[in-house]
Amino acid sequence: MEKIYDTETSFAELGDRTIAYRSYGKGKAIIFVNRFRGTLDTWDPLFVAKMAEKFNVIVFDYSGIGSSTGSLAPDITVVAKDVKDLADFLKLDSVIVLGWSYGGLVAQTATLLYPNLVTHAVLVGTNPPGKMRFL
Repeated sequence: MEKIYDTETSFAELGDRTIAYRSYGKGKAIIFVNRFRGTLDTWDPLFVAKMAEKFNVIVFDYSGIGSSTGSLAPDITVVAKDVKDLADFLKLDSVIVLGWSYGGLVAQTATLLYPNLVTHAVLVGTNPPGKMRFL
């Protein structure tokens, strides 16, 4: 099992904001989309380590949360853009998203908005986002 504590925090400079992220393991990229106000350190280390045995696990702080700059938008479509912008910064053509709680809403939105990027969505303890205002 990969020792995940050895991974340093990196930063994606995105012009108007900076996204803090960490990457563990190798393989197909899976972006973990956190609960509301969750940070890089909110994820269970054993869960991340086990997933990193088969995937390139990427965890990040939303804009305005934790070590990321900017502000957390009240519009979930803007929050979902963090997923796309991080994937673009990392030059990832396709990703799996794993959304936990509020992150599940963000993951569903990213899946809908960016179908050429997101191949699969794994939803953990979440609900559907309800009426979508952007449709």
